[in-house]
Amino acid sequence: MRIFTNSTDFYNEADAMVYTSGYEECEKGHAYGPAYRKSYMIHYITYGQGTFICEDQEYHLKKGDAFLIRPQKKIYYKADDKDPWAYAWIGMQGAKIPYFLEKTTLSDTPIFHYEGDELNYLFLKLNKAYHQKSYVRDLMLTSVLYEVLAFLCQHFPKAHLEHIDYVHEIMQYITMHVDEPIKISELAHHIGIDRSYMTRLFKAQCDCSLKDYINQVKLDEAKRLLKTTDLKIHAIANLVGFNDELYFSRWFTNQTHISASQYRKS
Repeated sequence: MRIFTNSTDFYNEADAMVYTSGYEECEKGHAYGPAYRKSYMIHYITYGQGTFICEDQEYHLKKGDAFLIRPQKKIYYKADDKDPWAYAWIGMQGAKIPYFLEKTTLSDTPIFHYEGDELNYLFLKLNKAYHQKSYVRDLMLTSVLYEVLAFLCQHFPKAHLEHIDYVHEIMQYITMHVDEPIKISELAHHIGIDRSYMTRLFKAQCDCSLKDYINQVKLDEAKRLLKTTDLKIHAIANLVGFNDELYFSRWFTNQTHISASQYRKS
């Protein structure tokens, strides 16, 4: 059995930190609990079988299964009497850990199953990080932890939250690029999803078209600049992604039924 406990002060890595990790090949019938843990922990079974009980719900698990322990939840787990399990584990603390886990199916069930190599590789990286010099150890551990959290979000996403994340990223992109001509095809490429799917998803989630939303963001910014600055109309046009002042003026009038100059005066 190998157990590593990180010396990082929780308050120095308040968002997310590795509290403990390790690997154990259990004896037949080896058990832990009933008990309560003080951090989030994920155990990943590399071979064998065992039983995990959380809040009176019993799960019979085998190689490729993993279980999540939440702080202050009553748990018990036990290796099989004939085919005892071995598992790697990681213990996590930090203010953002619940936020990241909420993006995954672990928000609904403490169990997931994975048979690829990626998770094993991450646990090996975690073990390697513990053997680094102290001045880089914490950085490497935190780096691997974020890789583990990203792995969970990628492979076990909570379906409706995935949609919400796409919409949030779309909105964020539009806000950050309000001073540029925004092409929907380029936006889809940036997000990494099909253009048609993106526009349908946005319409379903926001009850307005993506084109209308882009126009509204640009219009709101143009109105703000007209009200709060003395910038010339052509400068404001550039700041909301229009290279042609005349085209901007026609667009603004079409959107508001009043010219930009009249809006500023009013």
